[in-house]
Amino acid sequence: MEQTAKDPAVRYQRAERRQIEWRPLSLDQLLPEDHTARLIWAYVEALDLKELYKKIQAHEHGPGRNPIDPKILLALW
Repeated sequence: MEQTAKDPAVRYQRAERRQIEWRPLSLDQLLPEDHTARLIWAYVEALDLKELYKKIQAHEHGPGRNPIDPKILLALW
């Protein structure tokens, strides 16, 4: 099928061929116990985010991708 200007571009994940090694890794173990990121994450986890979770429209067994957890977005912001 030929793509025209009206058709949206197809989205897909590409293989990362330059990846050197695949190994199980815990990101938590990479951060020292006194790292600022741990303080930020503890703060975000203590927040009441019910209203943000209510706005998520993705549901189990439904179409589409899973949205990013609001906790992650707040911690990064």
